Order: sequence, then structure tokens, then C-alpha cells
Amino acid sequence: MSALVRSYAEQPVKLIGAVAGLTAAQLDATPIPGTWSIRQIAIHLSDCEQVFAHRIKRCLADDNARLAPFEENLWMANLAVSHRDALRAAMLLQSTRLQIVEILAGLGDAALAKKGVHADLGDQTVQTILERAIRHFDNHIEHLNKKRAMVAPG
Repeated sequence: MSALVRSYAEQPVKLIGAVAGLTAAQLDATPIPGTWSIRQIAIHLSDCEQVFAHRIKRCLADDNARLAPFEENLWMANLAVSHRDALRAAMLLQSTRLQIVEILAGLGDAALAKKGVHADLGDQTVQTILERAIRHFDNHIEHLNKKRAMVAPG
């Protein structure tokens, strides 16, 4: 397994650990005004992971697959985020990533070069999608952990 795929596989435990044991009030607090709550970040990461996984599968299965963008703010506003379980979302993210890792392990390193065409971003290989997913996760988990420290110190 490449270092890239290993990093991709290992990240979800950070989200699971970050949301586990938090109360509903802690998950929904917005200690930094105008930003998303911990619950919203966890759900966003999980929802985005479904999109990344779909794009990866499209690239692997279809030659030059068309990859559609999505509007994250519409998903946040219209997909019942406040009623969704943050820990379940984190576990779904982990399961999704493990499935992708399993697929990639069966296909070998050449699969990382398979590509699709994103409507806004142009050519995207499986490798670039993995890299984007890792960066996206790192960015959001950093913000989530800052908020967690503010709402659940210690």
C-alpha cells in the first residue's frame, strides 16, 4: 500500500476520536461565531467522502468519466444536518475509505493514474482525488479540534 493510500485509510480515526463522547450541546456549539459546529463539520466530511468515493469509482470504472461538482452549502442547508449523528457520520467516512482502499488494493498502483474529467477542475486522476480528500480532511479536522478544545476542554 502506498503512503498516500495509507494516509487516506488512517485519517478517519481522528474524526471518530474527535466526536466520540461529546454531548449534543457540545456537537452543536459554535464557539467561533459564523463558522460550522463540530456536528456540521463531521457531517460535511462524511458527505464529501461519499462524493470523493463516487468520483474515484467513476474514474476506475469508466474511461474519462464525467465528474460533477456539488454545492456544499446546499447540502448543509437541505440534508437535515442537525438531525444526523456525528459519530455515525464519522464511522461512515471510515467505512467508505476502507472500501476504496480495498478496491485500490485489488487493482494495484496503476489504478491511481485512472482519470475522469471534472466539470470545474478538469482532469482528475484517482491520485489527485485522494490527495484532495486528504487535504480536505486535514483542513477540517484542524478546525474541528480547535472547536472541541473550546467546548470540551481537558
